[in-house]
Amino acid sequence: MQTAQDSATSKSDLSSLLTQYGLHDAYHAKLVHQGFGSLELLAHVSEADVNQLCTQLEFPLVDKLRLKQALKSVNIPRDAVTYAIINQVEQMAIIDIHDSIKKAENLIVVDNKEGGKHPQLEQALNAEKERVMAVFDDIRQKLNQKLQNVLSELEEKFETSKSYHQQLTKYLDDAKHIQQQCQQLIIDKTGFI
Repeated sequence: MQTAQDSATSKSDLSSLLTQYGLHDAYHAKLVHQGFGSLELLAHVSEADVNQLCTQLEFPLVDKLRLKQALKSVNIPRDAVTYAIINQVEQMAIIDIHDSIKKAENLIVVDNKEGGKHPQLEQALNAEKERVMAVFDDIRQKLNQKLQNVLSELEEKFETSKSYHQQLTKYLDDAKHIQQQCQQLIIDKTGFI
């Protein structure tokens, strides 16, 4: 849960970020008026959202570009994450990992800007590392389960195929045997070979 102090710090972070990229306090006020008073809230916008917001707030093109540059400096909007993956659960896990890595990178950037004065940086980085490891462990377990399911299914199909092959072989053997018996009957009745 965000405390009042965190909220104040977050708002000042947004204000200082905007100032750093040449956007004066009026832009901060416009963003706050639209409900975007912190970097945390802006962290959930897409590039299309930023374009729409800039149009709605009537930002001149140069200021729109400055806002985009400022937001991208803290990875907002998030980089597109595209992975060839099997299902949505795994996709969400990969996005969680990506978010943890970006959060760690942002913590390091903030720490560097503050001159290494972030006392909980190592603890926060370790927490993100643990989170990433937990997600990897979860993915590994799910993939192992899927592997076992696929192997079981393949073995079952192999056994079914093998059984079917054995039935066909028996059918052919029976057909050959019947053919031989029929030929023998014809020979016996007609005397022709």
